Amino acid sequence: MLLWTLSACPAPDEHIEPVDSEPVSESAADSEADSETDSEAPTDSVPDDEPPVVQKVTVSPVELSGPIPNPRMGWLAYSFYPTTAPNSFAASEYSTVVYSNYWWWRDLEPDFDGDYRWDLLDDWIAARAAEGRQVAMGIHLSDPTSSPYCMELPDWLYAQVEGRWHDTFYGYAVTEACGWEFEPYYWDATLMEEHAELLDALADERASRPSWQDGLAWIDVSAYGYWGEWHSEITWPDSDTRQTTLAAYVDQYADAFEGDPLPLSMNVIDPYFEADGITYAIEEHGAQMVRRGIGFYAAVSEDEIAYMDDHADSRRIQGEFGSFTGGLNTGDFPDPETTTEDAVKDALEKRTSLLGWYVADPMQSQTETTTGETLEDYYQTRCGYRFVLDDVTFPSAVAPGGALMLDQTWTQKGVAGLREQMTLGAWLRDGDALYALGTDEHFNPASWPGGDPYWQPEAGPYGARSAFTVPDSVPDGTYTLEVAIVDASGEPAVNLAIEGKHTEDPMTWGRYALGEVEVSGLLEAEPPPTATSTATGVSVSTWRNDADLWVGGRIRVGEQDLRVVRVGRLAAGSRHIHELRVVEVGGETALATTLSMAWGEEAGAYRYGMADGVLRAGTEYDVFVQEAYAGDPWGDYDSQVTMSSELELLGPVWAVDVADPQFAAVPGTMYSPVDLVVEVAPN
Repeated sequence: MLLWTLSACPAPDEHIEPVDSEPVSESAADSEADSETDSEAPTDSVPDDEPPVVQKVTVSPVELSGPIPNPRMGWLAYSFYPTTAPNSFAASEYSTVVYSNYWWWRDLEPDFDGDYRWDLLDDWIAARAAEGRQVAMGIHLSDPTSSPYCMELPDWLYAQVEGRWHDTFYGYAVTEACGWEFEPYYWDATLMEEHAELLDALADERASRPSWQDGLAWIDVSAYGYWGEWHSEITWPDSDTRQTTLAAYVDQYADAFEGDPLPLSMNVIDPYFEADGITYAIEEHGAQMVRRGIGFYAAVSEDEIAYMDDHADSRRIQGEFGSFTGGLNTGDFPDPETTTEDAVKDALEKRTSLLGWYVADPMQSQTETTTGETLEDYYQTRCGYRFVLDDVTFPSAVAPGGALMLDQTWTQKGVAGLREQMTLGAWLRDGDALYALGTDEHFNPASWPGGDPYWQPEAGPYGARSAFTVPDSVPDGTYTLEVAIVDASGEPAVNLAIEGKHTEDPMTWGRYALGEVEVSGLLEAEPPPTATSTATGVSVSTWRNDADLWVGGRIRVGEQDLRVVRVGRLAAGSRHIHELRVVEVGGETALATTLSMAWGEEAGAYRYGMADGVLRAGTEYDVFVQEAYAGDPWGDYDSQVTMSSELELLGPVWAVDVADPQFAAVPGTMYSPVDLVVEVAPN
């Protein structure tokens, strides 16, 4: 289904070849030049004092079919010895994160309270940054199989806290050298106080070190249980102590990194969602999810699968193979007849963005049955997010100080989605000279959900209309137009799955060349159109989520055609995907798009997604949002919305099928309030 419409432009369209087309050889160019010189026919050249003819240029970049690296997604390299052997790990060429939950408190604060060995972490981050990679970490307090110690706490702290020594876990023998393992009583007041100080010190150090801010991708909430995985056989004094203690540990992480964009990561394990504070970390503090046991189907309950699926639209999911042997070949998984291919597909079915631990064999030696791709390539090409710029239209010439408009169509071909807020940047290049045109703050690829790994492997297309301004300082000349998805710094932040990248380095996030634009002072500079919100006020008295319906309101457009460039849905503890449609009353769909509601959106604020469609003057339209039973809360029919003069709100509308709307003539009210951000459409 086409998810946006684009009105025809009066200027003629010129379709140009992709930027990677073969250049004309010098001999061919000379031959053409001689032919033009000998010809007496008139030429179409423009006199020096005449402005160039502005045409619409449409480019369809060549899509890449294979895997590409991207930040915070793909194959996760595991460092099992980050302090004693920091460079000993296996990484895919696509691995952008090296992960270790094998940091122990006794290494970071060994001798006495407040004497931190941040140099260990600093060296680890620096070494990975030199490879173009980030790191992610967890500091756990109990490890019955993998630690070089029998006690992960510093000696000075062990002397002050209560705990237990044990030589078995879940019926297995502790395999550390001493054969015994110490696990602290997590409710011990001294332990909790010192742990909060450790996290506060870590957060302060990160705030003072730009290299840590760039290099540390996330931190596990790993204070509790074996390997910090939030499960243990320890005997608690009572259920209240358990719940309040574990919620307090979650709060320690959230409080330490308050205001810091560093994501928290939380292991998902049944049956202790509520009692152990797992839902509290995920739903109240926005923690991303970790599911250990990929490929070990018996270890993952239906409740866990349902919970992850319910939150996958707004949380990154990290998968870890469920092999008890440490191997990743067929026969290494506890479930009978599970193959490595099955495990990789299990990770995609659970909509993971990351999967670890990576080993070259079997990931490079085994292939997926139907495509013949190696398992390494198969997962990397489908996990996380994968953005394809299908086509883009822009003017062939523009004036210094004038608007450069880009009409785009995008597809998202990963099973998950982008979890960071990013925008679109544009540049004009002439050799080594690069002129920044700024960013389109309305562009929001984080609102694009992922596709289903089996039934709908891609999502979209998504339409976007971006307005940039050419600086007055750009000299007249012909330039290459480049675009990139950028972070808050305005620098490229991801790779796109298209050709035309400005560098061959896979770990350098790309700007992509689209075609040529002439800058001419002979043209009149036109400012970009002004986009305005039409919902100027909103009030919701009743929230509900008790039905599977299309709900919204009927509007009438004023005296001018309007181009819709963004749509927003009112948030209230929202996290799911919603389709939004604008349907002409008694007619066809004028605009449709999807919007992924993110965790942490302020209740009563709009969450926006991109759109591009034209609403005709004087025409009535029904604006629908698809809502779900037990899904995100939405405002009832009497939600009051004040509209700007461009639109008139005629009343609420609902439907089981948008072709059969039910309308109530109660002006100024609607279901599930929506904001249409519009600009006056060109004639």
